[in-house]
Amino acid sequence: MNWRSLQAFLLTLVVIATQSMFIAPVQASILTSATLQLSTHAISTIADHTFAFVTPSGVESSTDTLIVDYATGFSLGSVAFGDIDLAVDDDGACDGPWGDKTLASSAGAGTWGASVAGQIITFTAPTDAALGEITAGRCVQIQVGTHASGGVNQVTNPGSAASYEVDVYGTFGDHALYAVGITGTSGLPVTAVVSSGGGPSLPPPVGDTTGPVISNVLVSNITTTSATVTWLTDEAASRVLSYGTTPSYALGNLTDGAFRTVHTQSLSGLQENTGYHFRILATDNSGNATTSGDYTFSTLDLTPPVVTVSVINITETTADIVWTTDEATTGVVTVTDAGTYPDASLSTAHTVSLTGLTSATTYNVQVAAQDASNNTTVKNTSFTTLTDLPPSNVMNFTATAGDTVVTLAWTSPTDADFAGVILVYRTDRFPTDPADGTSIYTGFNTSFLHTGLTNGQKYFYTIFATDAARMLSSGATASATPFTTATPIDTTLPPGDTTLPVGDTTLPPGDTTLPPGDTTPVTPPVVIVPGDTTPPSVPVITPEPDLPEPEPSVLIPVSEVTFMVARDAIMLRPSNDLLHVLGGRPLAISLNVANAPSTITSVDLTASNGSFLMNPATLLVSRFDTSLVAVENESLYVARVVTPLESGPLTIAIHYVTGETQVLTYQLNVRANGSVIADTSKEYLSDVAVSLYERLGNWQLWNAVEYAQENPLQVDGNYAWYVPNGTYRVRALKEGYSSVDTVALQIEDNIINVPIVLIELLPPVDTMIQNGASPLSATVQQLNQSIRILRQNPGVISVSRYATPVVAVSAASTVGIVLAAFNGLPFLQYLFTAPFLLFKRRRRKQWGVVYDSLRKIPVDLAIVRLLDGQSKRVLKSQVTDRQGRYLFIVKPGVYLLQVSKEGFTYPTVILADLKRDGEYLDLYHGEPISVTEADAVVAANIPLDPAGEGVKTPAKIKLDRLARRVMYALSLIGLVVALIVAFLHPTTWTVAVALIQALSFVLFVRMAIPARPKSWGIVYDRQTRRPLIDTVVRIFDPTYNKLLETQLTDSRGRYAFLVGPNEYYTTYEKDSYTKLEVRPIDRTDTKEASYVSVDVGLTKNTPS
Repeated sequence: MNWRSLQAFLLTLVVIATQSMFIAPVQASILTSATLQLSTHAISTIADHTFAFVTPSGVESSTDTLIVDYATGFSLGSVAFGDIDLAVDDDGACDGPWGDKTLASSAGAGTWGASVAGQIITFTAPTDAALGEITAGRCVQIQVGTHASGGVNQVTNPGSAASYEVDVYGTFGDHALYAVGITGTSGLPVTAVVSSGGGPSLPPPVGDTTGPVISNVLVSNITTTSATVTWLTDEAASRVLSYGTTPSYALGNLTDGAFRTVHTQSLSGLQENTGYHFRILATDNSGNATTSGDYTFSTLDLTPPVVTVSVINITETTADIVWTTDEATTGVVTVTDAGTYPDASLSTAHTVSLTGLTSATTYNVQVAAQDASNNTTVKNTSFTTLTDLPPSNVMNFTATAGDTVVTLAWTSPTDADFAGVILVYRTDRFPTDPADGTSIYTGFNTSFLHTGLTNGQKYFYTIFATDAARMLSSGATASATPFTTATPIDTTLPPGDTTLPVGDTTLPPGDTTLPPGDTTPVTPPVVIVPGDTTPPSVPVITPEPDLPEPEPSVLIPVSEVTFMVARDAIMLRPSNDLLHVLGGRPLAISLNVANAPSTITSVDLTASNGSFLMNPATLLVSRFDTSLVAVENESLYVARVVTPLESGPLTIAIHYVTGETQVLTYQLNVRANGSVIADTSKEYLSDVAVSLYERLGNWQLWNAVEYAQENPLQVDGNYAWYVPNGTYRVRALKEGYSSVDTVALQIEDNIINVPIVLIELLPPVDTMIQNGASPLSATVQQLNQSIRILRQNPGVISVSRYATPVVAVSAASTVGIVLAAFNGLPFLQYLFTAPFLLFKRRRRKQWGVVYDSLRKIPVDLAIVRLLDGQSKRVLKSQVTDRQGRYLFIVKPGVYLLQVSKEGFTYPTVILADLKRDGEYLDLYHGEPISVTEADAVVAANIPLDPAGEGVKTPAKIKLDRLARRVMYALSLIGLVVALIVAFLHPTTWTVAVALIQALSFVLFVRMAIPARPKSWGIVYDRQTRRPLIDTVVRIFDPTYNKLLETQLTDSRGRYAFLVGPNEYYTTYEKDSYTKLEVRPIDRTDTKEASYVSVDVGLTKNTPS
């Protein structure tokens, strides 16, 4: 190349380079480290805004301006320069210290102008601004709101949830675009979003090794099934967002390969009210990647809670409202006429206890439950408090007379609302209510001394119990007559006085009662006249007999008497006048006198713990000093008592105006409480939780509250319940003891009081060993404990009792089937005669053998009978063993042998002309046997011909095999069940049934299950070498061409025939394969039985 050409080339390069400078686009400088923080992202809410960014250009002229442009939706309202701060950091770290710029409404020397117009805030540089006003690379901070110095006004966020842009730029070329997420109350603001403002991506800096900075991550637009995630990267980057319900992010990865700095990713198909995790992978165009941390949010919950409300523990004045929800809620319970009860705790179970209610009153309840997402459900219900019943009478009320005094004592009732007693007396009859006599005591004492009385005067007392509602009991009664204490008699006579003084025997008018302890009849004084030796006549006083009051001819039926317990919720029904009760419990006795034959004056009730009045059912109100009585039912006489602790009579005496009395007598059978005791010590156990379950379709905890009882109970050794008749089960639990569930109890007398025994649990085996027990001892003790607990389990015992008759029937059926189907009777006979055979075997080594004439193998369980040669009478019989052996020891004579075995014929036809068959000598064909010596042995070899088996189809063979398997399973199951029943419920019957079942199983195994072959033949596919299942294999005797046995190969292609010393041949057949015959199979050189087990390959047929 010459110089001129080189000069032209260089000039062209200069021109191209110059043109390239003018063609390249001019791009704004990017504000870096840009952030925007809002004090709140909630919609329509005022917020403080803080901008921070690093300016790459800086401010160096009075003509430079900085603008913040809010998107439509934001409202700056009254924001002015006084609500704004502008500050500059001393470096680009945006961490202070900050140097504040002076602001005014317009720019001046050293003062920045700050003005607000619509959505725009404009900052104007000072009029004297010069290079370094804001140094390039420094961090700039703008604060708008109350956090600014002197700030009063704030920016109002948009009214709807969305992503909004805020643009920040300067006339000097810097620019940033913020994307701000505004959310509803369920949104999850993380921070603001910022971008470079768009435009083509800048090429990466040379040597860029730093990954993008991910910031301002925000989740917005959250619904029940979707959400939007936005974030910022400080440089253009692609993204991968991984999300899921756990930090494993199993729901997938959402990828966007475009390079950008503002990122938005929508998530859909989410589940309502579910927490989600996500993370972000950002990669710049240099391949540098950054992975964010784990972020979480939850989708909205718009489903109201499911609320269940129930009212429990209802009494006369209290109740508990229990409400549960399927998610944590707060709520408010409103009860009409009772108040409002807020519950601010988030929970799924709430209880409100009501007190101070009015008895027999209906209350309406409203429960408003609100979950954490403000979804609300309202449920309404109602309940009625219990009617306030009169209290029970006092017990053991006694009156003991003294000199001008009577001592009164009683036992107060145990009613929860017992409020004291009122003691009243009269001198003519028993008071019938507190106003019917003189009140002498009110209060809570259990005794009272009545003083200042007149000796000889009888006093009638009635004591009334009262409750908190001022209801009264019917009254307990007692009476006594004060008397003068006897004075010692002075036997010294004054001179001339011959009259012996006697005690004061004067009785008050109408009183014939002797003072206590004085059993001497009253005798007039005897006067002795001096000189008169004739004793005067003494008048004899005959006491009037105590005649019983006449009984009316028309009686009130016994059926008119009712006995109520458990707060009058359960009626007890006497059987033949015998009434079962629990001791020390309230009992209400009612007598319906609507059909009384005449007017009733009074009704008395007497039991071993006191006498009581029965008054018409009333509504009584007492204030201790007065009593208001409102008769509710004049025909219903009622007394409420506490039952005595011991059995005894209970009588009701009905007194008529005619002077007649009708007496109704019952016998109270006081039942003991149910006990909870330890198995070994037999001591009562304390702190035991006893629960009662009622069968209502399924087992449910019995509601005892409406019966004035508790369930479960925490008991100290004893318990009992009154219950409606039905089916129940009791469960007892105690730490360190086995738990017990009773069998289903069919209750017909309204009382549950079953005894319960708990077994104390041993410590773990390793603990027992550490405490010195040997491993064997510890294991045995644990096993023994397990057996005791298993046998204690009433459910298992119950099952065993039900199972016993079933097992018995099963055993009998199984035995019958085995005996019939598998010729089992000879086996039973063999079992009976086997001991005698064993005895004979010790004396003889030669035996007669019954064998198969074709297969030359012994025939077991064949019945061999010895007959008299003349009369043909059976003399003896035996059953052959597995080797087909038998023998008879006989006296001289002529005998015949007869053999029977199912599947064989006797005598042999095949070997009829032979005397020897291989190893078998002296063959017997039915000829007479003549014996001339004593104790001779009859032991001939007897061949039997197999009955024609016939050709069985594969289906018949499979059916036979299936039948045997079913029989085996039934026999085994029956045996196991029988043994378990005998173990759990050992009785003579169950043990006998178990033995029968065991016998049936032995029968089946012995008769129906062939011995396992010692070797197998295998039939297989010649080409694939795979075993062939269900191949029909038959074995024949070649001499007589007689079929001996047929088998099907098993799942592994196996078969085997047990044969004796003889010659055989076999055939093999299977669908789609060529039939094969294998002969000869020579076993004549063997002396013992062996198996025919030839491996055979079959050839598959070629399709034609």
